[in-house]
Amino acid sequence: MKTILLFLLPILFISCSALENENNELTYRWDQNSLVLENGTQNTLYYAVFEQESLAIIDWMPISTSENQLLPNSFIRINGDDIYDYEDGDKLVLYYWEGEREPFSFFKNVVIET
Repeated sequence: MKTILLFLLPILFISCSALENENNELTYRWDQNSLVLENGTQNTLYYAVFEQESLAIIDWMPISTSENQLLPNSFIRINGDDIYDYEDGDKLVLYYWEGEREPFSFFKNVVIET
């Protein structure tokens, strides 16, 4: 019985870790008219998403609040209808950062095709 338990425990630990983001980073994908963000890190991240062309008329700055917070090892789905000026096929710009105020630990952006 003890021998069986010794073989089962590592399998349970391996299967649990397979559910986590393997790269320990923020991942994103466009899925069924929604942007899915997954925080695979151990840190709280913050984000902002804009339709690319609307950035020319929007004056914004990164603000870290509970509304744009992505907790460690969690995900969020942002509906395309909730992104200002987004229409099917538009490019999105995702900004994400770590830290509640400047200077942030890091601040990155990526363009996403929809």
